[in-house]
Amino acid sequence: YGRKENTSSVYLWLHPPMFNSTNEIVPVIKPISTEQVVAEGRNIRLTCDYDGTIYSIQWYRQYQRSRPEFLLSITEGGSIHPTLSDFSAHINKTHKRVDLEIISAAVTDSAVYYCALELASLPSSV
Repeated sequence: YGRKENTSSVYLWLHPPMFNSTNEIVPVIKPISTEQVVAEGRNIRLTCDYDGTIYSIQWYRQYQRSRPEFLLSITEGGSIHPTLSDFSAHINKTHKRVDLEIISAAVTDSAVYYCALELASLPSSV
């Protein structure tokens, strides 16, 4: 067993939204992996799969004893808002998969992350 360097680790937990506000059948989004650990300074990608027709996927971060903080949203067409975010996102609408990428992760990135759907508006019946 070699000598182990004393490096800091970044711990990330990824959870789907905690509740659904309606009892209707709605599209589903779920994380590929619920927990990831990466050495500080390394890149990390958090991934969620989704189904159904969506408008966008929103990413949130929540620190312990704090409310969730909006990071960014990405439309199914690939537009990211806000565009000047410290995070990067990618969407693959063929495989219905979305990634949040953290470049050079820091210990301050250790948190719970949420991916959430914004549904496409349906045409109203007249």
